[in-house]
Amino acid sequence: MAREIEEVGLTTVLITAFPNVAENVGVNRILKADNFNHPLGQPSLSLDDETKFRMKVLERCFAALGSEVKGPTVF
Repeated sequence: MAREIEEVGLTTVLITAFPNVAENVGVNRILKADNFNHPLGQPSLSLDDETKFRMKVLERCFAALGSEVKGPTVF
């Protein structure tokens, strides 16, 4: 779906635990998730540390959105 959205001019970042699959289908910006069960979090962390972790994920997404790429790129 990310590829189709980009075709209409919107920049996207796909967060996935399977970056190889995303590369194979031609997604331009791929953010590798930490793990399969909890791609956007770490339940073992305290609430404050979990919040910081998620903010770092968002910061990585914003950096990827602002990056020029030519073809699939894993961040």
